[in-house]
Amino acid sequence: MARIQKPQGQSLTSSTLQWVDLQSGQAVPENSLRISTDGPYWCRAKQRGTWAAGAVENGKCLIPFLGKVHTLSEYDVLLSINGSARIIEEEWDRLQAFPDHGISTPDMLLAITTTENGLVLPGYVSANERRAYFLKEDKFHRQDSAKILTESEPQYYKVDHVVRSEDKSQTVKREEVVANTTLSNPSDSIQPISDMLDYAAREIIYWGRIRGTITGLQCTVTEPSGLQRDITWGIENELDHYEQQLVEYQVPGEASVDVKLIAVMEKYEAPYSAMLTSVYSDGVQRQHPISGLHIHTRLAELRADFSQPFFTVNKTEIQGEYIPSQILIHSTTTTTTTTTTLSPDTASNSDGDKPQSDSLATSQSGSQTRPVAEQMSGAGTNVASIMLLFCFTVLLVSQPVFNFETA
Repeated sequence: MARIQKPQGQSLTSSTLQWVDLQSGQAVPENSLRISTDGPYWCRAKQRGTWAAGAVENGKCLIPFLGKVHTLSEYDVLLSINGSARIIEEEWDRLQAFPDHGISTPDMLLAITTTENGLVLPGYVSANERRAYFLKEDKFHRQDSAKILTESEPQYYKVDHVVRSEDKSQTVKREEVVANTTLSNPSDSIQPISDMLDYAAREIIYWGRIRGTITGLQCTVTEPSGLQRDITWGIENELDHYEQQLVEYQVPGEASVDVKLIAVMEKYEAPYSAMLTSVYSDGVQRQHPISGLHIHTRLAELRADFSQPFFTVNKTEIQGEYIPSQILIHSTTTTTTTTTTLSPDTASNSDGDKPQSDSLATSQSGSQTRPVAEQMSGAGTNVASIMLLFCFTVLLVSQPVFNFETA
């Protein structure tokens, strides 16, 4: 990667520029930087342990160094990664401080100067000597002023026209307990018992670390659905959602139910392509296509898991059929969350002197059904009545028939 000069002699690695090594005769890679619109490409080569900048001519790198021009077969060319670099020329003379974000070899600062005839000369500025050295008609040229090349960094990014490769996507789900409670009914009859639970769900959004972009910049992403999200570019954005959820259950008398609030977290991964817009402080906007890996971890479902009801005094489970779980929130990629309410399917009688559940549970059709034990008891009573009527009928038929004649 290329180095960028900072004040007080510090240097940083550029996110948009890279030196790529070549040898004589090799093709210059795409997005290599030219010295001028139709001019030769920038290059650097090492001479006596020093990296000096120059221009590519006839497949070789020409650099001005120590009073003459050197022609070298092994050299590097300066590449704008994915065409993302924006270069600004800053006027400088030896009485001024060096501009910020100057592009270096890293031993020298890349610079140009323009002749009276409009010819652009490539070269560099020596920070130690505070002088500029250029190629002028394949000859060494020195002067005390120059235009130093600097890298302009965007203030923020915008990403839109996102297209995901759904055929290459992957989805993984995992469950985690986010809250617990116990719903207790101190009365002697079934009652709806509720509790408000606090829970946290961590959402993670990541749009990849794309070559040619600056990690840590603010970015607005417009998703295919039209939803806009403000994120920090190039890192995993962790968003903690703190919410409350009401849980309710028809608890039998003198009984309790343990409740676990389960968050089903969905991790979605898919390659994508999009258009990235770099927005600069002077209002300039530059676009180029990008591709990367999108990762999104989110709350897909919130579920309440219920234990079998048990008597509070001795922890003995109450026999019968009860709802084991209930989906409270369900999210999809196209809709917002939806909520549902809770009611048990059935309840049952207990054995011996234990409290008896006499609740009516609402069925899916909206009609009310009796508890299972009560339904069975009712069925038994009907059968007994029919048998008794049958026996009485048989008894009547079996008796002798008496005829009474009138005198």
